[in-house]
Amino acid sequence: MEGEFSGYEIHMGITEIYEEIEHMLILDTGEKEGAVKDGGLIAGTYIHGIFDSEEPRKTILETIRKSKGIYNENKYEDFTKFKERQYSQLGDILEKSLNINKIIEIMKG
Repeated sequence: MEGEFSGYEIHMGITEIYEEIEHMLILDTGEKEGAVKDGGLIAGTYIHGIFDSEEPRKTILETIRKSKGIYNENKYEDFTKFKERQYSQLGDILEKSLNINKIIEIMKG
């Protein structure tokens, strides 16, 4: 998969591969990560947050769309901007709903 992404890796244990696979990602370190099979219809990675990055998300969605005969309608939204908007809306709601000064007072003891 091409394109930049960010994320973090979490896993425990040992991954054992019993057949030849194509790796899903090549990390900045040069390490190969993840696995892809059946032309991208089966894929897995230990990288969490990969769908937050636009390029990998678009690539994966396009692979699925093409396999289903669904054509790209270019209806992509930058997920980072979407999340920022949602957090901002949540902040506005909390600001209107909570007595922040009272909370700070309680926290100070």
